Amino acid sequence: CRFNVTDRISIFGGLSGGAVVGLFAGLALFLCLVVNASRVLHNKMLEAVLRAPIRFFDTNPSGRILNRFSKDVGSMDDQLPKLYGRVVTFILEGATIVFMVIV
Repeated sequence: CRFNVTDRISIFGGLSGGAVVGLFAGLALFLCLVVNASRVLHNKMLEAVLRAPIRFFDTNPSGRILNRFSKDVGSMDDQLPKLYGRVVTFILEGATIVFMVIV
């Protein structure tokens, strides 16, 4: 099966374009997952603080509660993208190994 130069350039262009579209789709999905996870964490933490008994607020100043709340949300915003990146890399490496063994 022989391909001329135009066919090869078309195939290469199509594969490259598909890779770029796939990259952007993966990044958009990744962003949605991270934002959703952060939102869920924030809502659960807020619900826990709002349902706390009055004694909790009497013994802890509001500044300490707010500082702890923002620190936890900030650390999760920093750690979640790294964790998702590692998981995706692990899955892709595993799929590549399986593909290489089959082929």
